[in-house]
Amino acid sequence: MRIFFIVIAFSLSIPIFGQSKQYDLVITNVNFVDIKNSKIIQNTSIYITKEVVEINSPIEKKATTKKTINGKGKYFMPALYDMHVHFPEHDAERFFQLQTAAGIANCRIMKSTKETLSFSKMAKNIPAMKIAYNFFGNETYAIDSFSTVINSLKAKGYDFIKIFSIKNEAQFDAIMAAAKTNDLVVCGHALGNINPKKVLASGYKSIEHVGYFDKAKTPETLDSLMDLAKKYNVFICPTLDWSMMVYHSVPADSLQYRAGYAIGKKLYKTAWDTNYSNTNKQLLGKEKQYADFMRNGVANKIEVLKKMRAKGLKIVAGSDAEEPYQTPGFSLLDELKLIQKAGFTNAELLMMVTTNAALLYNATSNTIYLTNEIKNPNPKRANYILLSNNPLDDINNLGTVEYVIKGNEVIETKKLLESIK
Repeated sequence: MRIFFIVIAFSLSIPIFGQSKQYDLVITNVNFVDIKNSKIIQNTSIYITKEVVEINSPIEKKATTKKTINGKGKYFMPALYDMHVHFPEHDAERFFQLQTAAGIANCRIMKSTKETLSFSKMAKNIPAMKIAYNFFGNETYAIDSFSTVINSLKAKGYDFIKIFSIKNEAQFDAIMAAAKTNDLVVCGHALGNINPKKVLASGYKSIEHVGYFDKAKTPETLDSLMDLAKKYNVFICPTLDWSMMVYHSVPADSLQYRAGYAIGKKLYKTAWDTNYSNTNKQLLGKEKQYADFMRNGVANKIEVLKKMRAKGLKIVAGSDAEEPYQTPGFSLLDELKLIQKAGFTNAELLMMVTTNAALLYNATSNTIYLTNEIKNPNPKRANYILLSNNPLDDINNLGTVEYVIKGNEVIETKKLLESIK
């Protein structure tokens, strides 16, 4: 599998020899966010080409650059992953450009449509995508047909499999076996008709929505499930924010404090208000009961996440932004703020949307190296963001993205937002 997230290296004084270089971008006097060690390396210089990034290396006098950014007082770090995204039915370009404006350079598309593959190759200023082929449990394939179906997925452009539900254990076994043969990651919902211990030990790579764990009937059962998840390197993607928004569990007078609210209101207000009103009509006067139910469910999941943190399970974060007042991209910050209630530090939250997300795809070799941990001064390129404020001080500062540096693109978020209609 092609490595989805590439290493970053930091070295305090590594000379550059040889011929004069041309850089695509130089960021001077910037603060480097060392997420792993929860510290800031101050007044660093970053030199970027299409192939490599050189951090705090002395630049040659004859070197030239296409663009220079004065990074004084700003913060440089890896760009973000949104690990739970459903491809929208409408206005996909706007949806994903907002993701980019929020500092997200990679999305895991958990629910795709027939347009997703072509869109991911053609649209501009959008995150790179890992795209799921979805199984919904209503498939009519014969068991021995799954191998043929799954064998064709890579050729079509799919990157992994998401299971929403499954008919039976035989179908589950057939999908998992064929996916393993074809080196495709499988993840998805907790499957109510399959023993959770079987799922956790099967090669299932991530469990969405804290499924299984939040329904454990005893502390001993929960401990056992968490131990299995750790043993088999299963990642957890909580999606708490969707749960809070689906039945309007966030009080209306506090919606204005959500991340990206002003941006979302400008673009989505009519649709949001209509959806909000229609949902309330469908609840038939039971709005408070539904809201309380979801709030209690989120509170339970937060308690489970506290225990997962203590156990050292790997958490990734996804916005699952489909509901009113979830501004695409920006609602990932709302998700992190909910997860933070489980006691995670700012550095741990940043790991969820950078390192942990990368590790989900290649747990043995996709590591972010920092501060003299490797000798190679010229690691391959990754994607980065430049922030106005320090996210290690306050996770809300992830909302201050000024630039997204993605491949050979240097995207100024202010201009991108002004262009989105």
